[in-house]
Amino acid sequence: MRTVFVRRVLASAILTAAVVMSPAVARGDEASVAEELFQRGVTAMDRGDLISACALLSESQRLDPGGGTLLNLALCHERSGRLATAWARYHEALGAARRDGRADRISFAETHLAAVEPRLSHLAIAFTVRPANARATVDGVELPQAVWESGAPIDAGDHELRVEAPAHDAYKLSFSLAEGQTKRLAVPALTPTELSPHVDATSGTGTTRRILGWSFTGVGAGAVAASAILGGLAIGAESTADSSCPGAGECNDPRGLEASRRATSLSTAATISVIGGAVLLAGGIVLLLTTPSTKPASQRGTRTSVIGPLSDFEWKK
Repeated sequence: MRTVFVRRVLASAILTAAVVMSPAVARGDEASVAEELFQRGVTAMDRGDLISACALLSESQRLDPGGGTLLNLALCHERSGRLATAWARYHEALGAARRDGRADRISFAETHLAAVEPRLSHLAIAFTVRPANARATVDGVELPQAVWESGAPIDAGDHELRVEAPAHDAYKLSFSLAEGQTKRLAVPALTPTELSPHVDATSGTGTTRRILGWSFTGVGAGAVAASAILGGLAIGAESTADSSCPGAGECNDPRGLEASRRATSLSTAATISVIGGAVLLAGGIVLLLTTPSTKPASQRGTRTSVIGPLSDFEWKK
């Protein structure tokens, strides 16, 4: 019975990867996968596996957005201690509930927002000298300029601030925030950077995108392959559990219980691996397909003659 369950989990994970990678998939298929991910996410949250639960609910919401999924995702983030993320999701869910006229969801969102808001951590930044077109990110996520001075809700924990501006060296600073803490970081004057007149500032764009594309593709393919290995290990562990605890009743065999727990962890890891791998693989392919040509401008958009017997044949590159 457990083996059947694990195989169903792995099958749904592979189906999820197919949905992520295929833009032509039918909407009904996406909704079916999203519903299964939602049910498994709620189950994982009920048993306290918040990392898996939040990942499953997030993917379900991406595939088939819904107010109920959004509320559960917000609750998952709240229980995980990611209060700023939960706060943002509750606000989204509240807006959806008001549009849908769902009084029960409105009450749930408002109650949790009232509980979360006093516990939020905030980050503000202040410039000694602010260069033109400056941009600030926290852990790679854009920090809107409108909240630099007033402060923005940030999840408690360790973070990295990065400030960039054209023709200036980037400034990086690692910092930590405790729950309910408000921190104001002083950003010193950025150091100007002079570009050599012989260097084309955009010459590395195509190369960088190509490197990222191949990197994402390789890592994504590796993650999908790893999910298959993890799935095989999960099935093996379930087989051990079934042999140690063959009956349908309560099992007291330590070896069987440990094998069952290991199978559950492995199947969850396989699911996350295949979903993440599929996303990276798809992103890498998109980067490779959209990377601009690295040929000099003098060789692009020109008419080229074929040398030899077909010398009269010409085409545009």
